[in-house]
Amino acid sequence: MSLVDSMHMMSQSQGDVEPGCGLVYMCISRGDLIGLQNAISNDKTIINKKYDDETDVVEGIDDIVLGDTPLIVACRTGSFEISHYLVKNGAGVNEANDDGCTALMCACVQGSDINVKLLIDNSADVNLCDNNGSTALAYSCQTNGLSILELLVDNGAEVNCCDADGETPLMCATKTGSLEMVRKLLSRNADVNMKNATGVTSLMMAAQEGYVQIVEELVLKGADINAQDYHDSDTALILACLFCCFDVVKLLVKHGANIHITNVDGMNGVMKSCVQGNIEITSYLLEHGADIHAKNHAGNTALTYACMNGHDQVVAMLVDRGADIHCRNILGSTGIIWACRENHLDVITVLLTRNADINSVNNEGNSGLMIASKRGNYEIVDYLCKNGAAINARNKDGHTAVVFACSNGHEPIVRLLGSYGADLNVAGNDNSTALMIACERGNKNIVEYLASSGVSLNSRNSNGLTALVLACMNGQKDVVLMLIKYGNVLTH
Repeated sequence: MSLVDSMHMMSQSQGDVEPGCGLVYMCISRGDLIGLQNAISNDKTIINKKYDDETDVVEGIDDIVLGDTPLIVACRTGSFEISHYLVKNGAGVNEANDDGCTALMCACVQGSDINVKLLIDNSADVNLCDNNGSTALAYSCQTNGLSILELLVDNGAEVNCCDADGETPLMCATKTGSLEMVRKLLSRNADVNMKNATGVTSLMMAAQEGYVQIVEELVLKGADINAQDYHDSDTALILACLFCCFDVVKLLVKHGANIHITNVDGMNGVMKSCVQGNIEITSYLLEHGADIHAKNHAGNTALTYACMNGHDQVVAMLVDRGADIHCRNILGSTGIIWACRENHLDVITVLLTRNADINSVNNEGNSGLMIASKRGNYEIVDYLCKNGAAINARNKDGHTAVVFACSNGHEPIVRLLGSYGADLNVAGNDNSTALMIACERGNKNIVEYLASSGVSLNSRNSNGLTALVLACMNGQKDVVLMLIKYGNVLTH
């Protein structure tokens, strides 16, 4: 059975559905020029009819879009023979589908030079935009189509047009990493310093992708090397540091990039490189004058970020180069406190071997040991205890590491601290003890350990409540029974 016969049978089964349009699309998708000619000969108006999913029966074509014309479908498939036939028989070259996409745009995406030339020679508008504001030139730049780019520009394509996001063809070419396309656009007066909707320039895009040659080309053509985006105030150098593009960093510094510029958070390039743990970039920037003591708005330094993110080699390098190991941010946290918080034992080891204060506290009076106990990191708590951490130190609420461990249900930590001589009876400013907190939270194993260790079962907090009363108030039946088992417990 022929394709035409099949379509007629489909028409009969679908009532008012017009078989011609579906047949046209299917002939195009299969490259069947003869079938296409036969279909159009029966109805000349079909040549410019737009696809409608409610009336057009199309099988086997996955990428058809509402409003597609036969010419758009032909250019999307890349068939010159069919495209040529359609154009010569009156197909509208500037018709667009529901996405605003034209046959020329589809030909650019397909990378079909011959179809692009065919359309341009037949009066296709090279500067039409789709619904996102993208032109055929933008599409060609996204698909690395240098020869098509030349065709479009030679025929009047606007090189500085912007889409809805403010993206220019130069930005599209930069993203693809095509040096030749970038050069071609710059030679046609593409604006090297245009910014997209978020203030990002082509140079910033190239810098974060590590496109060294494109970065150099843009800089040599007058790109503002210290331009900052609108949202984060990042520069090309900051982005190169963030994405660990060492060669780009060196090139930018060589051409005079300001290494002291900070973004909206007050972070500079060396801080970003420390976040990533890139020792090469960090060392290079310091050698070229970066301030090792600079702080961002939160009071964090390059060392803070290296500690926070667990980069022990960078930490060692920074301290050996003179970074203040005792520096605090606006919360009072030191590098060792951050390392304890983020579970970085290797960083803690590096800091302590370089005389960091193991007992430093933040603004709330919390030490690294307290924070590690709260987080339940057995290895770090053990290491800190072995190296002289003040086990019974209190924070501003009068709480010790034991209380932090009890509050978060870390039984192994409570036992470990107890083995190092922690005061298990210590009470906070509100007279709450570790036992009370464990009872309140229903931590049965911790309660049993504390009770068996001889802690006071009848101490009262500032509200006059005992551990037993707190367990009852919170419905901790198993804890209540355990306390009673240990005897001599007040029931009121």
